[in-house]
Amino acid sequence: MPSIDTEVDPALIATIEVDPEHKRSTQDCYAFYTKQTDGIHRRCKICQLYDPNHTTTDGKYVLGTASGTLRSHLMSAHLDVWVDICDLKKFAISGPKFIEWANEYRQSKGCATTRPPPTLDESRRSFTQEGFVDAIAEWIVGDSQSINAIESPRLRAIFLMLREELKNKDIPHRSHIRNRIIQMMKEHLDELEEELGLAESLVRWTVGPIQILPRLWLLPRTGFRLKQSLPTLV
Repeated sequence: MPSIDTEVDPALIATIEVDPEHKRSTQDCYAFYTKQTDGIHRRCKICQLYDPNHTTTDGKYVLGTASGTLRSHLMSAHLDVWVDICDLKKFAISGPKFIEWANEYRQSKGCATTRPPPTLDESRRSFTQEGFVDAIAEWIVGDSQSINAIESPRLRAIFLMLREELKNKDIPHRSHIRNRIIQMMKEHLDELEEELGLAESLVRWTVGPIQILPRLWLLPRTGFRLKQSLPTLV
């Protein structure tokens, strides 16, 4: 397969579009592949552009192949083009190994690099009572946990084991966490209302175990605003 200059072929750039079947964080992978007519495989668009007659099977994978394998092909066969297009399209490259290789390529061109996502140790937050409550609320919502999990004696025993000065009374109960989740979501909706400005349609948010249905109503001379119903914990 011919090598491609880092001045990326416009015909190739035009084929790299967001794949609506996959989330934004994986577009550095799936935007570079296209499903084949056999309904069984997907193929690298870069390989396909330079081998339209399918004289080789380069870059061809069965549907369901792990994204890490698909990225490995892009990294090993098309590193320069892949990184250039990702930067052009603002697709964040995922995975420490791939980020490292992409950064080495960027450095060779004198371009800015990106940092890998922080590890748990690097993102460790200092303990405060408020931060402790918020972290539990974020865990329940983000990982779709039952709000009753906080009442587990085993979980509470783990918290007590990790911080000697922590007392059982310092660990929030279900009602406290529920109220904090509602407060956090109302704060989030207030921020959204400011960002949206004039809203013209009904919007529905579902976040983990919390479901929120904002309603619209018209205020004279002020346009549309969002009116939030209270979240319902399910």
